[in-house]
Amino acid sequence: MISGRFFKFPALACALRQTAVSGAWLPGIAVSCLLFGATGTAAAQRVSDAPVNVSAVEAGAFHSLFLEKNGTLWASGRNNAGQLGDGGSRDRTSAVRIDTGVAAVAAGSYHTLILKRDGSLWGTGHNGWGQLGDGGSRHRRTAVRIAEDVQSMAAGYGHTLFVTRGGSLWAVGRNTDGQLGDGSTRNRSRPVKIADGVRAAAAGNDHSLFLTRDGRLYAMGDGGYGQLGVLRSRRTTTPVEVMSQVRAISAGAGHSLALRTDGTLWATGKNWHGQLGNAGRRDLSTFAQVAGNVTEISAGKIHTLFVLRNGTLMGAGAGNNGQLGGGRRQDIRTPQAVFKDVDSASAGGEFSLILGNDGSVWGTGSNQYGQLPGARRQDRLSPVTIFAATSAAYR
Repeated sequence: MISGRFFKFPALACALRQTAVSGAWLPGIAVSCLLFGATGTAAAQRVSDAPVNVSAVEAGAFHSLFLEKNGTLWASGRNNAGQLGDGGSRDRTSAVRIDTGVAAVAAGSYHTLILKRDGSLWGTGHNGWGQLGDGGSRHRRTAVRIAEDVQSMAAGYGHTLFVTRGGSLWAVGRNTDGQLGDGSTRNRSRPVKIADGVRAAAAGNDHSLFLTRDGRLYAMGDGGYGQLGVLRSRRTTTPVEVMSQVRAISAGAGHSLALRTDGTLWATGKNWHGQLGNAGRRDLSTFAQVAGNVTEISAGKIHTLFVLRNGTLMGAGAGNNGQLGGGRRQDIRTPQAVFKDVDSASAGGEFSLILGNDGSVWGTGSNQYGQLPGARRQDRLSPVTIFAATSAAYR
């Protein structure tokens, strides 16, 4: 989930093509996938031209990522810096296959992170601040290797965070406000180690969050809107402890979310559009409780999404492009229901992606660059089907 990325995420036996991550390309004609052991006949060969069995969705500033259960990654939307990883720079209004063998993905503003099942981390897209960790600043249109033995990662506006399987937090890229947490404001084009004993991280515009294995939340970087959750802290270049008993985190452009172990959602930071969900518009500099019975959270550029235990997706904040799915272009300061029977959701720049419990994928909001594939580049004020529920043949 964007964790903040904004302006200023039974296998078929397939004779598939080589992947973009390995440096080769996907031809236009699909190679066959063999179902139920059948071989050699057209009737036995089925290749989807769209994702099936989607297990995760990730929304960037203007691009979307769709990950199938079998590890196949698809992407659509803006591609100006190569963030789709398809080798080109043309925007995609239909989802295109990018890679296989993928375990997880993260979408930043203009770069994408891909975690392979072997633990290797790859990145593609904007690299102006070194966020791809390859030692340079040249944008990449195919993925380059960043690190090995990685467990999880987060992509921000211009920086990257990742956690190794051993629990070490590393950071690379834009560091103008100390968001890398290395004690400086110097940009880094090679990853630097920040902390140990870490479980997860979240990256916003110019601030970062990380969660330790014992549930403590730390923050660093820009705190100008209160997004660090530390009273009177405008900026910190080293991690500061904020709260405990936390099990999930998410960072937006200028706000932060924390899901505590008791299922309560807490928020702090910028609130101009009501993205903190507290019925007001005043920024907060310490975390305040928003809701209970929450299972999933996602902070977008200027809106917030969270899923309740009963599968209801709730939203608050900016609705100028329909990203809250309420049928109108308006801000919502108190969380409202967006959709039912939801597994997870991802809040992007000015759009939202929704994964249903049945495997269906829905989208709402801005579609300027095709980030809602198949929706004809029109903004959607209510959720529309992007990919239908998985058919039994693919389960």
